[in-house]
Amino acid sequence: VFRARLDGPEGFRKVLALKVVRARVAEQEGVRDAIVREARIGGSLTHPHLVDVYDFGIVDGQPFIAMECVEGESLAERLARGPLPLHELIDLLLALLRGLTHLHGLVLDGQPAGLVHRDLKPGNVLLGRDGRVKITDYGLARAMEGPDAVTWSDAVRGTPAYMSPEQARGRPLDARSDLFAVGLIAFEAATGRRLLQGSSIFEVMAGLMRIEDRQREVLGLDTMWPGL
Repeated sequence: VFRARLDGPEGFRKVLALKVVRARVAEQEGVRDAIVREARIGGSLTHPHLVDVYDFGIVDGQPFIAMECVEGESLAERLARGPLPLHELIDLLLALLRGLTHLHGLVLDGQPAGLVHRDLKPGNVLLGRDGRVKITDYGLARAMEGPDAVTWSDAVRGTPAYMSPEQARGRPLDARSDLFAVGLIAFEAATGRRLLQGSSIFEVMAGLMRIEDRQREVLGLDTMWPGL
């Protein structure tokens, strides 16, 4: 991803982010489809908490996406310095939920698009220096039902530590899968550590199977209310 500038007549200028995919990478299975999907979905979304996509094209075999440039850092970079203060955490969560509400409720050609982001994580949340919060990277977003519905073969794509139980198991997804990811982000932003540990789907799935026990441990339910 490059920081670029669009120059036009009469001194017109616009700063943007240019995502360029190497031709040999774009030829890999599924990569081209993900790029096209990200461009199509991003071009249909207009919301203060979603990154705008301006243009898509292919030059000398290299696909590119021109999108909004957010000056700042990712949430992952911010959390590397420690958890968020309460007021920043609340603002973050409200922004994520408002952006997802728009994404999930998107209507195309008079019909609900039924989109699920599928890869919501701190690395895909941008924090602008002006205080803006933006969700980005729609390459894995898919429809909940219809011809583009998520199937077992591609449902497990995503980042293991932020997957919902149904995504890790390769089951059909709906908007609640993204809300589960918001919960995981909220936990990490508040505590400075991930709720689900593991670098592979198998390790995370094992953690998901124990998530109810983890919740009791984190919340101290056995201590506060024995036998609950």
